[in-house]
Amino acid sequence: MGAKPFIKDRGEIGLPIIAGALVLFGMVMIYSASGVLAGHRMGDSAYFLKRQLLWTLIALPLAVAASRIDYQRWKGWLAALALFVLLLLLAVLLPGVGREVNGSRRWLPVLGLTVQPSEFAKLFVVIYTAHYLSRKEGIFPPLAVSGLAAVLIMIEPDFGTTVSLLMVVGLLLFVGGAPIRHLATLALVGFPMLATWALSSPYRRERLLTFLDPWQDPTRHGFQIIQSYLALGGGGALGLGLGEGRQKLFYLP
Repeated sequence: MGAKPFIKDRGEIGLPIIAGALVLFGMVMIYSASGVLAGHRMGDSAYFLKRQLLWTLIALPLAVAASRIDYQRWKGWLAALALFVLLLLLAVLLPGVGREVNGSRRWLPVLGLTVQPSEFAKLFVVIYTAHYLSRKEGIFPPLAVSGLAAVLIMIEPDFGTTVSLLMVVGLLLFVGGAPIRHLATLALVGFPMLATWALSSPYRRERLLTFLDPWQDPTRHGFQIIQSYLALGGGGALGLGLGEGRQKLFYLP
């Protein structure tokens, strides 16, 4: 028998086209946003574009390889994946193991690179939730697993990743046919808890509420929002054109 094709039928061609378009669009935006800064600091305006291209070339064969794995096989790897992700999320919290940056311990140094265990956790939670939804065994197991992952990520702390993970789980439960009343109950219980946790820290509270009056602190917390106002005011609805934006000219950190 021949090798398994990358795209088995016409119905699957849309996904790689969309992914490819997003990658190309991202490269254009990276070069447009970083060219001036890279030229000033690195002496090469395409420095960040080249790095993105390198990682894209690394990711492409990995994506092709992943597409050739029957998704049903992931079911047999759930226990090993759960243990692997749990160990990573615990390891990153250990002093001397996880790398701390600006008060957050989110990264693990590996072979000269840094990885975020929370990224592996997001992938695992998607696989685990989809598995249990396909078995029609209720929503408690995926909620318990995603809740544990969310708590460990919150401890780092990483509020943005926590929220995105819980949103993905909520969308999967909705698409998987979970009763609306159960989802509504989860939202009514979970949202106040997340809001309380987010507003309990002064720096998170400032980041979340600065948009109400960015001019109160125009040189620090309100600076980026004010620059966005200036960008929208200068470019209007259609913008100034590709590469012509002014806020990238050393106005933003």
